[in-house]
Amino acid sequence: MGTKELLVVFPSPRDLRYLASPKIAERCRVRYLGGYVENPRGFDPVSSLREAKVLLRPDGVIATEDHPAAFVASILAREFNLPGPSPESVLLCQHKYYSRVAQRRAIPEAVPPFGLIPLDGSDSNHSVLPFPFFLKPVKGVLSILAGVVDSTEDLRRFVEDAVLRMPPFAEPFDRLVEEAGLSERYPLGGNHLIGEEILQGDQVTLEGYVFQGETHLIDIVDSIFYPGTRSFERFQAPSKLPRPVQERMLHLACRFVEAIDFSNGIFNLEFVYEPRQDSIHLIEANSRMAHQFAGMMEAIHGTNPYEILADLSFGIRPRFKRHGGANKTAASFVLRKFSDAVVTKVPTDVEIRAALSPFPFAEIEILAKPGRCLSDYFRQDEESYRYAIVNLAASSEAELLEKFREMETNLPFEFAGRIS
Repeated sequence: MGTKELLVVFPSPRDLRYLASPKIAERCRVRYLGGYVENPRGFDPVSSLREAKVLLRPDGVIATEDHPAAFVASILAREFNLPGPSPESVLLCQHKYYSRVAQRRAIPEAVPPFGLIPLDGSDSNHSVLPFPFFLKPVKGVLSILAGVVDSTEDLRRFVEDAVLRMPPFAEPFDRLVEEAGLSERYPLGGNHLIGEEILQGDQVTLEGYVFQGETHLIDIVDSIFYPGTRSFERFQAPSKLPRPVQERMLHLACRFVEAIDFSNGIFNLEFVYEPRQDSIHLIEANSRMAHQFAGMMEAIHGTNPYEILADLSFGIRPRFKRHGGANKTAASFVLRKFSDAVVTKVPTDVEIRAALSPFPFAEIEILAKPGRCLSDYFRQDEESYRYAIVNLAASSEAELLEKFREMETNLPFEFAGRIS
């Protein structure tokens, strides 16, 4: 076992699984600060941060979740003088308005028109955007409170809903900004919305890492939606976009992360490519790994991004080589329902093992429990309810989709109409 100590901030169940691997164990001993913050209401990340400053002295510190883990990890890395993204660079990804301002300076050709919308209705500059436009919190979590508004009345209802639902996300973020010493420079709190021009085209996620100022590509992943919705059906790598388009995206990514001085960490940037206009726009910047893709990346490249992140946290050049894995393609499938329901059955451990056994690199993550309504769980978007994630790898897309059809058939989920 490695002698270095790695501190993982507010780990998710997925973190616990991947960080138990032998490749992590040979690098370090893993220690955890708190647990996964599924429901932030009433949670105080500043208290955990201050306690960690006093009690801990790790050799590296990481986080894979945006809210509030990545910000806390960046502050601790600075406090302990360890490699890691700076709190300011994390803020310039997480605060969507300040991020857009930084993007407009660094990569103006990739930034759509946008405007700030305070929740009290004052000083709104969304008038630069004609209806319809896309609206989301400046400090978002997944795709909660994100959607299209078509009229002034629609906007009013959206703002009223946001007033009720945003404080549990915005208030802890504002306290962390203050704790990081950044509130004077960035006084605009998280309790605002941002309106943006609606983007059309092929959506992808570019994941990469920065080591001592050098930016490296991990991969570009296609986002595939359920027909007629904005809910993800699956994420698939490698991307089918033309190679020159992918190279342009990487160039934009390098310019942006350099401009905000992001270093010694993994990032992911969501882009959309419109083929008729041959245009690329940045949808969103994230100052952490896309951990749902971790198994996919290992299947294709032979290295799990958790290994990359651990190396970066210790100031070690990652041992990563693209396309060094056993598979040509991989995907993360998201099982959803588009109406609420009571979960009456999920696969047992025996049934899960039986479904997994034919497929190397296969993973199943169950997100629901029998006897609970799908609406009881933390939602990913405003349209649907996730109940499981299935990760698979294969030598071709046809084989990949065939594996998924077989896997889905062998996973006995059952639902009943919601009981009011």
